[in-house]
Amino acid sequence: MSDRLPLQADAVPTRAAAERVARETLARADPGTEWVILGDAVRERAFGWVFFYTTAGHARTRDIRDAKPGNGPLVVERGSGATHFLSSALPPHLAIAAFEAAWDSARGAPR
Repeated sequence: MSDRLPLQADAVPTRAAAERVARETLARADPGTEWVILGDAVRERAFGWVFFYTTAGHARTRDIRDAKPGNGPLVVERGSGATHFLSSALPPHLAIAAFEAAWDSARGAPR
């Protein structure tokens, strides 16, 4: 799922700005769920930031019954503010690597 926000090219210059976009995206994706971004797991890459998240209940209790399945990483692109939910069917490092390869390819970056 990709969500393009009407932002300027430099509208997401910081992690804090990207986190605001991520929180808004999560709230729109599943309005009935209170999501928590796992701050220690945030990764900065050339394309922007990768956020990991879970339900507030799961963050509080660590009980798997309070989690929701299918929470692949959420990317917020630095330049455009576009958001992308990555696959939860792959280990996160592979989902991120696949996104990064596609992002590089779309920009004509050498492999």
